[in-house]
Amino acid sequence: IPLLPERGPSAHSVGRMSGILTTISSDFCISAVPSGWRLTGGVSRDTTRAQAYLSEDLDAVEEVLVGFTGLLTVSILGPVSWAAAVEEMGGEKLIRDHGALRELSIASAQATESLLGNLRSRFPDANFQLQIDEPLVMDVTKGEVPTASGLRTYVALDRQFVMSLWNPLFELARASEFKFGINASTGSVPLSDDYITL
Repeated sequence: IPLLPERGPSAHSVGRMSGILTTISSDFCISAVPSGWRLTGGVSRDTTRAQAYLSEDLDAVEEVLVGFTGLLTVSILGPVSWAAAVEEMGGEKLIRDHGALRELSIASAQATESLLGNLRSRFPDANFQLQIDEPLVMDVTKGEVPTASGLRTYVALDRQFVMSLWNPLFELARASEFKFGINASTGSVPLSDDYITL
């Protein structure tokens, strides 16, 4: 499913993931703000637009790939990078709240399962692999994500904790017998031999 961010913030990977997450709960609605993205606590114009873009893009992919029987890579923005990019309503990044991170991790797996079900109904003869994009994971594990003031950074997250946040997605992929892995654009992520790095 191609990303076409030139359409605006709602077509960016953070906006798209909000559109995916809100199939589970409206708690993940966000709005573009001068500092980036912020939770709204309810339905937002930006998330509604993201949902519309995703629906249109799924229809377009189905039209182009009708009857496809090959391998489709389903790419989503991972919970760590999403939380590092999105602010709580108070202005601080979600990355500082371990409880919110765990909830986001579970919701990401549930929402991705729904997306995969949608795709499997459109491409019943295709094979799938799940790619979890985590472009900010290195910043998170090095403690390099700036706070709202810009004067400090958030405490680095332990790598084992970070990997635990991916486990619900990994379990979903295993249960579906998909290949899966992490795409960290800024470097490699050490994974066990069970994980396939895409």
